[in-house]
Amino acid sequence: MEAHWYKPRECYRVWVPARLSENGKRCRRFFETKAEAEKFILQVKRRGSVQLADLSIEEMHILGVIRQSENYEPNLLLEAWRRFESEARSNVADFTVQQLAEKISGSADSRAPLRPDSCRR
Repeated sequence: MEAHWYKPRECYRVWVPARLSENGKRCRRFFETKAEAEKFILQVKRRGSVQLADLSIEEMHILGVIRQSENYEPNLLLEAWRRFESEARSNVADFTVQQLAEKISGSADSRAPLRPDSCRR
């Protein structure tokens, strides 16, 4: 991706390839300055395309269950994963992702623990 001057509109144009676009189709974006266009390019390259990632059926069900929670926030899920990875690297404790999420939220839920196979229909 590169920012090019687009004379008909007198602005900079960036073509976003299908693999990085939000809808899976090639698209273009227009910017008043080259700096804005380059900032956009860096953001797109940095985030990649999470929407187009291949997820297994179990992963989709687990994420669906998590998103239905009234306390769901993407940052909380990301923080739980980062803490899980840091705990795993330091070998301080053998936490599961669920135990770590409970630790972050402050209290363990009285429900039975979720297992990936319990999310199947």
